[in-house]
Amino acid sequence: MAFQSDTVSVLIRLSAMLGVASLMLAAIASAFVKEIYKVTHRPFKQIHHLLAIYGTILIMLHPLLFAWQMKSLNVFIPIVSSWPEFLSWGGRVGIFLIYLAALAALMMKKIPSWWRQGHWLVYLGLLLGGVHALRMGQDLASPAAKILCWILLFLTIMVFVYKRLRKPSPAKTRDAS
Repeated sequence: MAFQSDTVSVLIRLSAMLGVASLMLAAIASAFVKEIYKVTHRPFKQIHHLLAIYGTILIMLHPLLFAWQMKSLNVFIPIVSSWPEFLSWGGRVGIFLIYLAALAALMMKKIPSWWRQGHWLVYLGLLLGGVHALRMGQDLASPAAKILCWILLFLTIMVFVYKRLRKPSPAKTRDAS
């Protein structure tokens, strides 16, 4: 029984780390569309979607495995008793924001005028997930892991700021109308 518990614990932690890293890389890559194509010789969307799908699946496994281990669905209920508690357990809200952002992307063709605004939720979800990881992640006791998490979180925020401040290309302006 201990082997199963240890295995589940490792899977919980791996799914969180790899899922968040993949989602953050997908977000960061969105600031480097041309460069991604030059390096991979593949369309940006293909690389972005591969990272995003992989990350979303892994990040979905994290609370599901944790709920299984705890034998409780309470792990999905946000904790709002205090600001520090909310931040510590902010991944519970963050994951739902990531799901909404993914849903917005899936509906891109059906709601072309506002899918992008819904997709921005991924940044807030990643911010909450990153703070949750920094405050609660067992593997972030390692200074190297903590530094890597801070770097990915910082780069993700910087990409969000960059994308919000830059002037949209004429193609994006046409898409929005």
